[in-house]
Amino acid sequence: MGAIAIHRVGNKHRAERNFIAEGTSDLEVEIRAALLSFFLKPIKREDQRYRFELDERSGANAIRNAAAEVFIDPTTLYDQSVIILNHLYNQSTHPNIKSGEVFIAHFTDVIVDDELVNAVGIFKSERKSEFLKVSGGGTHLKLNIQDGINLGRLDKGCLILDSAAGDNYRVLSVDNNNYDTEYWLRSFLLVEPVKDEVYQTKNFMELCNAFSTEVVAKDAGKGEQMKFIADSVDYFAANESFDFNKFKEEILQDEPRERKFKQFQEAYDFPENYSFEISQPAVSKARKKMSNLIALDSGIQIKLDHASEAAQSYLEKGFDEDKGMHFYKVYFNEEL
Repeated sequence: MGAIAIHRVGNKHRAERNFIAEGTSDLEVEIRAALLSFFLKPIKREDQRYRFELDERSGANAIRNAAAEVFIDPTTLYDQSVIILNHLYNQSTHPNIKSGEVFIAHFTDVIVDDELVNAVGIFKSERKSEFLKVSGGGTHLKLNIQDGINLGRLDKGCLILDSAAGDNYRVLSVDNNNYDTEYWLRSFLLVEPVKDEVYQTKNFMELCNAFSTEVVAKDAGKGEQMKFIADSVDYFAANESFDFNKFKEEILQDEPRERKFKQFQEAYDFPENYSFEISQPAVSKARKKMSNLIALDSGIQIKLDHASEAAQSYLEKGFDEDKGMHFYKVYFNEEL
């Protein structure tokens, strides 16, 4: 990590003032190492890539321009950090947006996707954590409660990579305080997703999940919904590329469901026939968010793993005439 500037941003709605440091900070080696881990670990776990958009009125992007200046001349980091701080302040107009420390840093030789890149990082700390400070004195240890930044949790941050400069750079972002979903990505950074294999995989699996809930479950019940989800996940996990015709033959199968899926697909702005490379890391993340719970009005819930045979072979639905109620029968060898 090269130069770093540390400021504090206020909330413009509440007329809070910014604190602007007089220059970049000279940090001890141990603190630099701790901050490096604090900044980069959560950011580098993000799969989604973004690119800067240009403002419709000005034709520019404040954060993109600031990062570009630092990439050209890293000694301008402090001056650009003040511009970034003021831009962030001007977007802090929602009453729920918290004030906090803002770290702007220049990084050299960062490994992202097995590629060595330079980067500009912008990180905001919003929540403070209480911790106990233990000190010696006399015959007893003294305990004091202090407030500080939790180095295990990054509230907001982005890493602007100097790759794809001709396509408005590539940006990684994390936002763990989603009180205003427009604030960080849209108002401050003004970025849009790069429609690569991660984006395509994630979005189509989200489409499958929504279709299973809004169409399959209503038409055929929860058990069939679980089967559809499991089959969809299996398809993505077993293939390197997505082909709609193949997906249609293997997963949709019958004509009425295929017709409804096409109508549903149009509402989600997906073309009817297209293909893309499948990102397996995106599959792993998306499958965790896909519905796998059957909740019953009798207070019982059935949770299934995302495996086709679980819904197909080990779960049966029926109707008990005596009780006048539906039932599920579950098969298993032993309790775990």
